[in-house]
Amino acid sequence: KILLGLLILSLTTAKAQDLYDLTNVTTIELTFWDPNWDATLDSYYAAGLDQRLLATCLVNGVQYDSVGVKYKGNSTYNSNNSKNPLNIKLNHILDHQDYQDFYTLKLSSGKNDPSFVREVLSYEIARKYMDAPLSNYAKVYVNGNYHGLYSSSESINKKFVKEKYYSDKDNTLIKCNPLNPMAGGSSLEYLGVDSSLYFDYYEVASDYGWNDIVYYTNELNNNFSNIENTWDIDRAIWMLAFDNVLVSLDTYIGPFKQNYYLFKDDHNRFNAIVWDMNESLGGFEMIGSGGGPPGPTNITTLQELDPFLRLGDNSYPLVNQILSNARYKKMYMAHFRTILEENFANGDYQSRATVFQSLIQNDVSTDPNAFYSVSQFTSNLTSQVQGQSGAFGITQLMDPRVTYLQSNSEYVKVGPVISNVQNTAATMNATTTITASISNATYAYLGHRNAVSDIFTKTEMFDDGMHNDGAANDGVYGVTIPVGVSDIQYYIYSDNANAGKFSPERAAHEYHSIAVVGDVVINEILASNAVAQADPDGEFDDWIEFYNNTSSPIVLDGYYLSDNTNNPTKW
Repeated sequence: KILLGLLILSLTTAKAQDLYDLTNVTTIELTFWDPNWDATLDSYYAAGLDQRLLATCLVNGVQYDSVGVKYKGNSTYNSNNSKNPLNIKLNHILDHQDYQDFYTLKLSSGKNDPSFVREVLSYEIARKYMDAPLSNYAKVYVNGNYHGLYSSSESINKKFVKEKYYSDKDNTLIKCNPLNPMAGGSSLEYLGVDSSLYFDYYEVASDYGWNDIVYYTNELNNNFSNIENTWDIDRAIWMLAFDNVLVSLDTYIGPFKQNYYLFKDDHNRFNAIVWDMNESLGGFEMIGSGGGPPGPTNITTLQELDPFLRLGDNSYPLVNQILSNARYKKMYMAHFRTILEENFANGDYQSRATVFQSLIQNDVSTDPNAFYSVSQFTSNLTSQVQGQSGAFGITQLMDPRVTYLQSNSEYVKVGPVISNVQNTAATMNATTTITASISNATYAYLGHRNAVSDIFTKTEMFDDGMHNDGAANDGVYGVTIPVGVSDIQYYIYSDNANAGKFSPERAAHEYHSIAVVGDVVINEILASNAVAQADPDGEFDDWIEFYNNTSSPIVLDGYYLSDNTNNPTKW
């Protein structure tokens, strides 16, 4: 009866709107006790002390008391603005307050984007290939009045890295935004053993981490042969390819080398994370320092941005080191082609931008503090907003860019073709052979692991007739790997002298999988057993029953139970 009552309750309780629902606009209502809230927030921003103003906040009708609010942003903040970017901390005073486990709301005002789609669209594209923040739109009310429309993007914080990198530890998290962007940026150059040399270029967002900046920049610059043990190189390649395809220059590849995060995972590798997409898709036009090129009237330079921008420039070691390595360069171009073909060559980006504009058009037209007119909002999808820096039309930029890239000498290089990926039965504590038909190839490897928290192990595949691959030189590559008790996740990479190819193409963010065959099932389970059923001793313990479907004993060594995805070997 108790369990049935809980079930009925769960079915009849209305589910709150997802905070980052892309089909609906979130509503955020702030009520400040301070009648001069705007001036107070401006004074806090000017002081730079990270001070917050208290308010009551409703998020989609759910109320929170004593939240902390502050202004945020660099180029988008100005004390004269009627609408400034907001950072709202739901658990500022009351630790337990969150909305669907999110406790920090980061809201961008749209000041540098007449189209109002750059941030939300760019993050949606990024999430196909790498771990990136969720993002949608929010209508903000202040003291009962509609204050304006914002884009709302997930904060990169302890919650984010715990979910994406499966770590319960307080590992190093670095925000890569320099105090003075004109002074060199968060370049990842090795500056020496003194951690104070890095203070002006990075912000430690965890409890510690300055020594890690020293160590990992040294590894990147001076020990690149060991890079796969110290950096998640695939995530870095995806980020760099993404920034270039989307002409996102207020990033690491731009003149200020900023707006990204680094997180050290439990395998002691740095992971690069994209951040701050409101000036993506050509919204930020500077390629070189000092204002250009190009200037605000030169769109051709953006349309024809070199896929290998910064190659040969030692002040961009992450780009230069990767593109100077022949195999990583091919991987970079494989990812580059995937992003372009899946989002831009097929016109999908324009369709999604149109959907977003349709969703928010009424909220834009009624925004009392909008930076642009409705006609500028609508037209900026396809054409330039005259007199506005960073306001080239999105399709005006990207359609010619597709044409340029599809005729680029590096882009048109032909890599292998991978098909007919198969595996033999995967029985626990045995082996399985994975094969694939690969044409136009000279090399292939299998990346494989047993859990999302693991690192992919790379094992070379062969077409030599000695790796369960059939006849030698028949175009079938094979490799045999051990099977434990966990399912297997894997991808294949192959290349020739000119280009590389992944299967699946979004690897390693996406992957193939093999279910390991076993005959042990969970037959019965009783959790949270406080009063439901007593055991023979009269105790109300939780319990679980396993059943062996065979007539032979099965060893359970290597099996675990857990109620925590970040700790799968808990029991």
